[in-house]
Amino acid sequence: MKLRWDISELTINEIPEEYFDDIECKELIKRCRIEVEDGNACVRLYPSKTSIYIADNSRIESCDDLSEFLQYYSTKQDLMTVNQLFIPTDNKCAIEALEDYSDTNLIYRDMLSSVIIDIPSVNKSLMNFSPSILDEIRAKLEKYNKDLNNALNFIIQFLSLIPIADKVMYDEETKTFLFILTDFQKEKKSCIKLKWKEYEKVTNTFFYQCYLWITSDKNKGIDIDLKRNIVKNYLNNMENLDLITTLSSNDITDMFIHFDDILKMVIANRTKEYFDNKRMMKEEFVGLFTKSNEIYSDIVKRILSLIIVIAAGIYGVVFVNGQIFDWSKPNRDMSILFIVFMIGEVFVGSSFVADIVSFRNYKNKLKEIYGIQLLMNTNEWEKVMKTRSYIFPSLALALVIIGTLIVINHFW
Repeated sequence: MKLRWDISELTINEIPEEYFDDIECKELIKRCRIEVEDGNACVRLYPSKTSIYIADNSRIESCDDLSEFLQYYSTKQDLMTVNQLFIPTDNKCAIEALEDYSDTNLIYRDMLSSVIIDIPSVNKSLMNFSPSILDEIRAKLEKYNKDLNNALNFIIQFLSLIPIADKVMYDEETKTFLFILTDFQKEKKSCIKLKWKEYEKVTNTFFYQCYLWITSDKNKGIDIDLKRNIVKNYLNNMENLDLITTLSSNDITDMFIHFDDILKMVIANRTKEYFDNKRMMKEEFVGLFTKSNEIYSDIVKRILSLIIVIAAGIYGVVFVNGQIFDWSKPNRDMSILFIVFMIGEVFVGSSFVADIVSFRNYKNKLKEIYGIQLLMNTNEWEKVMKTRSYIFPSLALALVIIGTLIVINHFW
């Protein structure tokens, strides 16, 4: 049996009799068959835009460039159908179910969102699938003892390297892809160079293992960007990046031990930083509570002072002449006195509102610093705000102002 790809069309020649007699195999072929010639001796298939994967090793081999590869495989994603692998063995049709990689694809696309892709004819939207499905295909083909060339491994490593890099470019002159790694703290850049289908340069699975380490659930709660930066900065500080693609399995294992150690050190440092910030945040709680009490105490003192001053003013007007004061008649002196008091009350009220607004702005700024910039839980801030209510002084001040207005209206 012979297979030949012509862009996205697969031709299968010299098919043995009764090869497609299996019902499941017939249904699968029916979904992507174009035509049949000479009985069943020759079948033309068009697996593009289906969730059927067939002869992927030779399909990748037939792609002239990255754009052709992405255009073919991007059409096979998000079809809401079960992924199936068609394995054309010599004796019979074999079909294997593949995992659903929808969630993995979302993570991959999210990682690519921070990568600059500067490759002609390649749109980032075409990179809508992770290398994981291709790795599963490779594993299943190896189970059937299929003779694999290095095409599958190359593209798996290629796709895994893209989200690790900060920028991916294509040099038209040398026909080379440039994967640029940047250490922003040290202002250092490194570059990994690969040509399309440069199989001999990729002899291990290092980049895919890096991708798995970054996206694994082993360290739950650890930010993917943090692990990505660990890998990127480690590679950026290597003396010779060309050796990466030829590392032995033991060397790769040792390197991932280093990754784990670095991650533990980063977490330990972040833990110390977290508790230092937590301690400072508790101190801010005390400060906020104290400030809240000061505002409350201050406004109460101002209201009491106003009442005392009003009482003293009334005493001066009523008994200034030593005559009996007639409360029922208008009195200009009393009206002027209470107008002056009213002005004072407005200033006290304005000062009170300004203090409350300033206090809340200060509280919200602290919450932003600790919650957004330092990524700490700030639910306790609201509890602090609720420890002191300003309803009583607000009502007291309002009653004093209303009473003053009534007195002014009476004596005017």
